[in-house]
Amino acid sequence: ICYDKFLTLNEEQQIAYEKISQYNIYKSFLLEGVTGSGKTEIFLHLIRDVIERGESVIVLVPEIALTRQTEARFVERFGNRVALTHSKMTPKTRRKIYLQAKKGEVQIIIGPRSALFMPLPKLSLIIIDEEHDGSYKSESTPKFNAIEVAMWLMKQNNGKLILASATPSMETYYQATINQIEYIKLTKRAGNAVMPDISIIDMRLEMDRGNMNIISRALHIQIEYTLKSNKQVMLLLNRRGHSTFINCRACGFVVKCEQCNLPFTYHQKQNILLCHHCLNQAPVPSVCPKCNSVYIRFFGNGTQKIEEYLNHYFSDFGIGRMDLDTTSKKNELENILQNFEQKKINILIGTQMISKGHDFSNVTLVGIISADSLLYIEDFRANERTYQLITQTLGRSGRGTDKGKVIIQTYSPNNDVILDIKNNNQVEFYKNELCNRKILGYPPFSHLFSVLISSETENITIASIKKLFAYYLHYNKKKLFKLLGPVQASIPKIANRYRWKITIMGLQRDILLLYGRFCIDKFTENEDTSQINISWDIDPKNMI
Repeated sequence: ICYDKFLTLNEEQQIAYEKISQYNIYKSFLLEGVTGSGKTEIFLHLIRDVIERGESVIVLVPEIALTRQTEARFVERFGNRVALTHSKMTPKTRRKIYLQAKKGEVQIIIGPRSALFMPLPKLSLIIIDEEHDGSYKSESTPKFNAIEVAMWLMKQNNGKLILASATPSMETYYQATINQIEYIKLTKRAGNAVMPDISIIDMRLEMDRGNMNIISRALHIQIEYTLKSNKQVMLLLNRRGHSTFINCRACGFVVKCEQCNLPFTYHQKQNILLCHHCLNQAPVPSVCPKCNSVYIRFFGNGTQKIEEYLNHYFSDFGIGRMDLDTTSKKNELENILQNFEQKKINILIGTQMISKGHDFSNVTLVGIISADSLLYIEDFRANERTYQLITQTLGRSGRGTDKGKVIIQTYSPNNDVILDIKNNNQVEFYKNELCNRKILGYPPFSHLFSVLISSETENITIASIKKLFAYYLHYNKKKLFKLLGPVQASIPKIANRYRWKITIMGLQRDILLLYGRFCIDKFTENEDTSQINISWDIDPKNMI
């Protein structure tokens, strides 16, 4: 252990460290700290104590993008006791780490949710960083929630679980407020850093003034000033590609994926149309496929379009893009982050990948290109997710000695969520959101069980979901559960399969799970299910 590499904790950090350290039994904590408050330094001090006792630790991060930076800080202090694991490693490398963990040759494992299953001996501490992130819930088989698994592991091992975030999930926040888990708050940034100034730009006024560009005049001026000051810029647009749909201005035809009946997204670099749901590809039409008009236009904005705009004005400063298209190959992600760290790139555009935990001290400007993109989706968590994404992203600004600035572009400047972010009204936001959830009976005041039926024939899908719903009605005579549906899924068709769903709400998770599965079992016993696929989940994070 390199003891000289540990920083001295400030007063808030020291109190948090001592609170967590005092327990020698199973205990769960919510460590809520503003972005840049030094949560990681507290982790490092706690891990040092664990290593000194000859025990081991798992640290979960939501994105593979974060593992490199996290690993560097941990290796600096703990050397070869640290190992990294994630899905982009070869099976051979992961097997080697698995065996090292089993033999106790490493004591600290860092990785996404799958790192939980590393067989570390004497496991006494699990840290889940950015605990609010949806990636900790596996939506594909095997379905599991990493937080639930971590809680179970620490109960078995009599250890400690730390859930850390600047914007905790509603479920975790509620548990902390009713003392089911210990609640620890950090209200100040570490060192001399202060929270950034936030400005809101009404994009409706930009249009009225004749600016049809994706970047407002204020953000453009601020980017120019920041770059000339030898500082760096991060821009968030949670939508990859160049244009979100192609439309004929003569007849109104929209080019759609025939397998999903949803608009294709135009990807300029590859010059293709790509469906983001089933990955179907199509050539870019030069004339309208319906009326042969040449008046076919690209509409909507993606990260590629911002990159195109920035290259026109700021190409000399180096521009990087971080989304699924630019990080799918080996080492691409590491190269982008390394180039940004070394200032070969000075503007980094990205989807939500850039919002999570990155620590670049030279970034003094963050731009949120379209703050409305998540606000109006068909999900009761829309407000929560918007608040978390924007707050996390603006936290990348001003983490060094210079004060940061954030510009939020929106068409809804008076929306309560946007105003709470601007005015840093986090307590008020959580209070109001919990109040709304309680009135509507949504989590954390209930549990959800979702069932989705899909088939290549729409009539079979509808007939099957109605029959299954009849089973749920029949076995709900005591009215213990609230049944919602059956309804068409938010994305009605993916890869030539029609999708319908039922959502069930219940107060007791175990009984809800039993009821949900029992009715599916009865349905499959008595009905023909050869042409349908049934998938279900308990407490899903994705309602689409």
